[in-house]
Amino acid sequence: MTAEQIFLVQATWADLELLSEKLGERFYTKLFDRLPEVKPLFSSDAHDQGVALMSMLGIAVNMLDRLERIGPTMQALKRQHERRGVKPEYYLPFREILMDTMRQVLGAGFTPQVHEAWLAMLDTLAAKMEMYQPTASGG
Repeated sequence: MTAEQIFLVQATWADLELLSEKLGERFYTKLFDRLPEVKPLFSSDAHDQGVALMSMLGIAVNMLDRLERIGPTMQALKRQHERRGVKPEYYLPFREILMDTMRQVLGAGFTPQVHEAWLAMLDTLAAKMEMYQPTASGG
């Protein structure tokens, strides 16, 4: 990630965090609607799962300047996902739905540069999980 991408993610996180409960719940509602087969993989409802996702994103956003330290956290998340049966092919729909949800929440603040910055962060985290194969495109 570039310094500009880190800045954009952290700046937009300040706005997203204020609406994190709404964002997280909206995201999981969309995910469960689009991929109903994933709902049984989660032990909690869309609200509780959304809170957990937003917490994890907050940790990652706050560690962007020292991403080398997030490896153990991402490996633990990988093991949790593997135990639950989360498949690598779920990553791209997850990413797409999260970006769409952020776009809805941020409105005009979700510029193409912000979109690319968040994709870079999510793909960096996915690579640290060594479970998902992010695409090279901004897709």
